[in-house]
Amino acid sequence: MKKVTTDEIRKANLEGLNDPQSFWDYYTPTLSVALDLGRCGISLQDAPVVSGIRYGKAPDGGISNNYRDGISERGLSLAKIDGAEEVGSVVWFEGREEHRYTGILLPYKGSDGEALILAEGVDNLD
Repeated sequence: MKKVTTDEIRKANLEGLNDPQSFWDYYTPTLSVALDLGRCGISLQDAPVVSGIRYGKAPDGGISNNYRDGISERGLSLAKIDGAEEVGSVVWFEGREEHRYTGILLPYKGSDGEALILAEGVDNLD
């Protein structure tokens, strides 16, 4: 397993911004999302780094699943980022252990309105 850093996430995003037509990809889900966002013209270069909690350990690959719709969330969902309100769907996770993660805040939300990050230090498949 490879643990990615914030610098690696920003580098992958920059590669996508600079060469949106490239055919290569990363084997880690987190870096692949960063690259894809760059290819779509979404820059993470100045996006804030935030910390927060989620209930339950991050999945292998560091990308959450939207079980209702059967698709990827395209980031790691957090129940609460520091300094913000907890999302209302947190009631479904009662009894799960709290885990703290840090990463680049994405410019879109998860399916339940939760903050999504590309987390540093999460085990990524490689």
